[in-house]
Amino acid sequence: MSRWLNIGLAVWTLTGLALLFVEPAKFGWWSPAWILLFLISAYAGLATRFGIGAARISAGAVIVGFAIVLALGAATGWPTGPVRFTENSGPRIAGLLPALLPIFAFALLTISHQACSVWLPSASRPILCAASASVFLATLANGVAFLAGNRLWWLWNPWNATAGTLTALGALLSLGVVAFGLAFVFPPDTRLKTSSRTSAALPLAATNVLFVAATFLFALRGS
Repeated sequence: MSRWLNIGLAVWTLTGLALLFVEPAKFGWWSPAWILLFLISAYAGLATRFGIGAARISAGAVIVGFAIVLALGAATGWPTGPVRFTENSGPRIAGLLPALLPIFAFALLTISHQACSVWLPSASRPILCAASASVFLATLANGVAFLAGNRLWWLWNPWNATAGTLTALGALLSLGVVAFGLAFVFPPDTRLKTSSRTSAALPLAATNVLFVAATFLFALRGS
């Protein structure tokens, strides 16, 4: 089941390529559907690997961890910089934090961890967590143009060539550090490392294709 969910998520992700050629933030229903699929696929993968009880605890801890960091950034400007979430980012928790963002962060880290567990079957737990956080960070960095530029989920204030870039880099590095710590929440994996393949790389690759295409078009239109 998890394999087919990942295939379906990859296909749905690639439909987002069509959004790059329409007005920003149009077809707002696509993003919640995408994140819901991401959540279902990631949680199903956790349940398959560790059981429902461990999956529930891991998912809750990671989502809450990301929510605290993102809410802190929205309220104080630290550690993610002076970020302002727009109405396009969906319903908010306590009127402050869009609920979709920590869910997306959890799903992306989970898929990254699952893929790295297969790519690095002999890695120690710290190395595996570092690799998972690195894949998470690289994908998130690829996605800035799509999430902030096309979906218009948030704005960094001030946004100019220098201050905006430094703010974005600081926010991404902070989230990368948080992802590294939260990756330790996932239980040590034994069953997945003995399997031949996993389909986690499919939605991960599709997401990066979408993000890179958005970045390329953003740069092309800005030149």
